Amino acid sequence: MRIFEAQLDHKEQWDSFLQDNDMGSFLQSWMWGDFMRDYRKARIWRFVVADGERWLGVMFLYMGRLKLGLNYISSPRGPVVGSEAKDQKLKVL
Repeated sequence: MRIFEAQLDHKEQWDSFLQDNDMGSFLQSWMWGDFMRDYRKARIWRFVVADGERWLGVMFLYMGRLKLGLNYISSPRGPVVGSEAKDQKLKVL
């Protein structure tokens, strides 16, 4: 099992994963991440948990700005865990 940051060439696979796993919210979509980056000027990250080539889960994060130079990190309605991984116990190192 590995965790990696999604790149632009993962866009279609990202949105397909969300659709296949009952995303429930557009707030984890690739498009929403682009909106947060481009219009809100937020720093964003997209992480994938995979077992080989099979994706088990994804999580979009963004860093927002508060007054007085403070920041926060949010993952709205995330992470999204695939149906195959929901019943598995994951070993934390």
